[in-house]
Amino acid sequence: MRLGELGRAYPWLEKTEKMEPVLSVKIAQLYSMKNQLDRAGKIIKKGLEYSPGSSDLILALAGVYHKEGQYNKVRELLSDRIDVVRKDQGPEAAAEASYYYGIALLEADLLAEGIDHIAYASEKDPLNTGYMMGSIYAFSKAGQWETAIELAGRIVDKEGMEIDREVNDFADVSLVFMELSKHFGKAGRVDEESMCRKIIEIILQTQRLKKEEMEKMDGMLESEEESADD
Repeated sequence: MRLGELGRAYPWLEKTEKMEPVLSVKIAQLYSMKNQLDRAGKIIKKGLEYSPGSSDLILALAGVYHKEGQYNKVRELLSDRIDVVRKDQGPEAAAEASYYYGIALLEADLLAEGIDHIAYASEKDPLNTGYMMGSIYAFSKAGQWETAIELAGRIVDKEGMEIDREVNDFADVSLVFMELSKHFGKAGRVDEESMCRKIIEIILQTQRLKKEEMEKMDGMLESEEESADD
C-alpha cells in the first residue's frame, strides 16, 4: 500500500483476521478515493465483524453507500444509530453522519426529518458547500424555491463565479444550476455536481415550463456546446 499498489495489497487485506477500526477506515478511504467502492465496503464490513459498535466504521460505511447512491442502505444503517454516531464523533464527523442520513431521508421523500438532519449538518459546519447544496436540494423538494435560489446565489458568490444572467423564470434557475454543475464537475466535486443535477431534475418534473422557457434552455445549451467546441 505504501507503494500505491492497492490492487496487490487487497488480497492480503482480505486474509487479515482482525483489523483495528480506525486503521480499517483509513485503508477503506484509500480505496474509496480511487473509486474502488466495493473493496472499500468489504474492508469496512470486515472491521464491523469484530467491532460492530464502532461509530467510525458505521460512518465510513454510510459514506460508501452514499457515494454509491444506495440511499436505502444508508437509511437502514443509520436509522437506529444516528444519535449514537453523532454523540461518539466530533462536530465535523457528526455533521457528515447527519448529511448522509438527511439525503437518504430526502430520497425516501421523508422531507421533514430529512430537512432537520441537513440543517443539523449545516449548523455544525456552515461553510461546507456540500451541505449548502444538500440544503438547496431539500428546499427544492419542499417547493421552497425562493430560499433555494437565495442560497444558490450565496454559493455562486462563495465559489467566486460570475454568472451574468437574471433569474426571471425556472428556465433561468435551471441554467444557474447547470453552471454550478459544470463548475463542480471541473473541480472533481462529485457530490455537489450530483446535487445540482438532482435539483434540475426536480424542476423538470415539477414545474410546467412554457414553450419559450424550454426554447431558452435549448438555446443556452447549444450556445455552451458551441463555446466548448471552440
